[in-house]
Amino acid sequence: MKLVIGGAFQGKLDFAKKMTGKETGWADGAAVSKEELSACSGVYDFQELVRRWLLLEEETGTALEAELEELLQKNPEICIVTNELGYGVVPIEPFDRKWREKTGRICTELAAKADSVTRVVCGIGILLKGEENMIKIAMIRHGKTYGNTLGRYIGVTDEPLCEEGKKELEQRTMDTVELLFVSPLKRCLETADILYPYAKQVKIPEFAECNFGEFENKNYQELKDNPKYQEWIDSMATLAFPGGESPQQFKDRCIAGFDKMVDTCIRRHYRNVAMVVHGGTIMSILEQYGVPQKSYYDWRVENGCGYHLYLSEQNWKMGRREAVVESEIRR
Repeated sequence: MKLVIGGAFQGKLDFAKKMTGKETGWADGAAVSKEELSACSGVYDFQELVRRWLLLEEETGTALEAELEELLQKNPEICIVTNELGYGVVPIEPFDRKWREKTGRICTELAAKADSVTRVVCGIGILLKGEENMIKIAMIRHGKTYGNTLGRYIGVTDEPLCEEGKKELEQRTMDTVELLFVSPLKRCLETADILYPYAKQVKIPEFAECNFGEFENKNYQELKDNPKYQEWIDSMATLAFPGGESPQQFKDRCIAGFDKMVDTCIRRHYRNVAMVVHGGTIMSILEQYGVPQKSYYDWRVENGCGYHLYLSEQNWKMGRREAVVESEIRR
């Protein structure tokens, strides 16, 4: 069961429809029948249903709590949308005061039983309960390669870790994860085997490093007299690499891979995963989704380093795609 609360006219029902992915099957608490309650996607204006239950209790002696228990037993996946009545002026009429108090107590009970509780303000949902909907991600750059030690542009060149890189990684201990997403290139696969020896690996081709074209496996000293390299430098690194990818193509590819990864986590209910990828991959993803917002090069990390981040499944599904960076991963 999911609970959505908030003030009047705050966009709660629209939010609930997007959150659940269900546009139809919603019942009005002021008029819904018992039969409809047991089969509907959700009920809005739930506070009006509480009013009806309270009147029924006074007329027939049927306990309100019994009605609630029957609802949750028959429709355990229901989404309940209700106004918060505990604020503002206290009603003059005794029944209205009783209704106000009863609604508050019922909502407290529902919140304790709910899988998630969201308060909606101006159409924006604030998750109050439901950390199980958070996906935790350890995002790590591969260990050092020989080309890295020489400052070369190592993109599609499929070189392994160097001995120094392996030794640095072997001194590390990482937390256990449910699943490990990796670039298909050797340096990432070898890093993954060292850091997460028992984790199941899923290769994401889109996570591969940028294709640097004619600049591949060369460093500044080897390229400084190349007119094409100077032209690329003068463009503030916006031009496509000659014979390779453009920076925007690369970024779009990495972002598509991350979207695929998150969708897999949501569909299969993974909540604690890791990625072993490339520096450019990390910068591309966090420039797009990272919180706090930073530019591409501000997310640069050294070999074997990275970030701990988390994202809300609920927000992701609703289009609020953010990855909150919690801390750095250092050697």
